[in-house]
Amino acid sequence: MNNKLKICIFGANGLVGTKMLEVLHERHLVSHGSISLVATDTSVEMGNRSNHLDRFEFTRDVKIIKASDAIKLNHDVVLMSARAPASMEWAPKFVNAGAVVIDNSSAWRINDDVELAVYGVSKLHSGRNSRIISNPNCVAIMVATAIAPLVRFGIKHISVTAMQAISGMGKAALDEFKKEVDIYSKGYYSPVPSRFFNQIGPASIRGLKPNSNQEEDKGNMEIQKIFGDKFLTSFRSLRASVEHGHVADVRITLRKDVSIPEVIEALENGSNIRLYHDDVPLSHALDQDKCIVWGVRVGSDDFKTIELVAMSDNLRLGAASNAVSIMEQIFS
Repeated sequence: MNNKLKICIFGANGLVGTKMLEVLHERHLVSHGSISLVATDTSVEMGNRSNHLDRFEFTRDVKIIKASDAIKLNHDVVLMSARAPASMEWAPKFVNAGAVVIDNSSAWRINDDVELAVYGVSKLHSGRNSRIISNPNCVAIMVATAIAPLVRFGIKHISVTAMQAISGMGKAALDEFKKEVDIYSKGYYSPVPSRFFNQIGPASIRGLKPNSNQEEDKGNMEIQKIFGDKFLTSFRSLRASVEHGHVADVRITLRKDVSIPEVIEALENGSNIRLYHDDVPLSHALDQDKCIVWGVRVGSDDFKTIELVAMSDNLRLGAASNAVSIMEQIFS
């Protein structure tokens, strides 16, 4: 890849923005002077700079600037990790200025003119109307990576129960979660619900809503788009009281009988998958750009049903490294 690319991180002071910088640093893809750090105008005016940014030598003297100033700098690529309204406003402006935008928000995911891409799974098509490429949500990236090697067997239906970490809700939710856990650790409990949590504890699991929720809707719609509506999907999403790392129990119904050795071979040759034959803790997925898969077995009913557990670092595989890998693929 061209190491002289002019890269912009939009949302550089957020959880995913700092992970994008971490991945760029690890892959030696950026040097001093080739990157711009952008935040919303409000964050810039408040002088909001994450302490995590200063651990990267190439960003220590780089000031966070406004998007309106960044537009003038003629970037090759913008890695955007802002809320959907900001992306809707600024992504087209960066495109008009000549950049490719890889966006991590929900703004463009279901837009028919925008690619919804998972690195190692999706084939980026030429001739689309937009130079915006959309990252799926963190669970969809994990599940798509895990099931992609099995598509050749003919998938009829997948059923997913996902347990999602607090950091998937963003920095404000993670900060509040840490405060609440600290209160619990000191033996105190406040019955007043926070703006994120109805009840919280170091080992609780909560439904996001009683029947269905936006996370489940996103999982269904995005998996359908990634694989071209080739099979049915059903998602159940829960929020687990862990800071980082998503886990999903995935049940895959195939159109024909398949043996476990065939499934194992397919997964072992899958892109961005690390397969374990024994159960492993969530910690194995953290700070990794691989989807961890274990617990592969035949379902209790017949040899057309395969069950597995998928785990991933939601800020890396589920966001930052997927965007950076797509950037590498485009500019290689």
